Amino acid sequence: MSKQVDEKNHKWRILLQFSETLVSGFRLREDDILKLIHTQARKLMDMENFYIALYDENTNIVRFGLAYVNGKRIDIKKDKGWQPRIAGKGKTEEIIRTKQPIFHATKAEAKGWHAQPGHEEYVGAIFPSWIGVPMVVGNKVIGVIATYHPKQEYLYSRDDLDILQSIASQAAIALDNANLYYNVNQKFERRVKALATLNDI
Repeated sequence: MSKQVDEKNHKWRILLQFSETLVSGFRLREDDILKLIHTQARKLMDMENFYIALYDENTNIVRFGLAYVNGKRIDIKKDKGWQPRIAGKGKTEEIIRTKQPIFHATKAEAKGWHAQPGHEEYVGAIFPSWIGVPMVVGNKVIGVIATYHPKQEYLYSRDDLDILQSIASQAAIALDNANLYYNVNQKFERRVKALATLNDI
């Protein structure tokens, strides 16, 4: 029992460290935040197969910011299947639409989910261990963090689901702040250039 408590405390200490790093790194760029999510999350659970999908509500586009398959980082610009797409049918889109996580501990649970009314048309392989959680800011979903295993059952627990959701909640705020900060900066730089051009004229 003591060992389980120690392990849980260790995991929450890592989460606290993650939170402190995000706060201290106020000007972190999107790519830095995504890498930090993976670095910290893999200390807490199996992350051999993992992705972060980012969602733009205005365009209804889903794009992958970071992905690993069998421990190898995916080239999201070149590798097939990882390019931006219109939000369609899939677990990622289900999480975006419902703002709710999806968790399967076994293949039977995964098959049961796919067999439910409304889920029959959802595309993609059926993995025995799968967790996906939304990144939400206010009432807006800005992305999804998911991790899975193609063969092993019971790889993840409800504790892992809670941990990944906590990471997603903190990451969502950091990503939203990063986008606001760099968008403001870009607008400011464009205005400065425009004024400089007018000055020259």
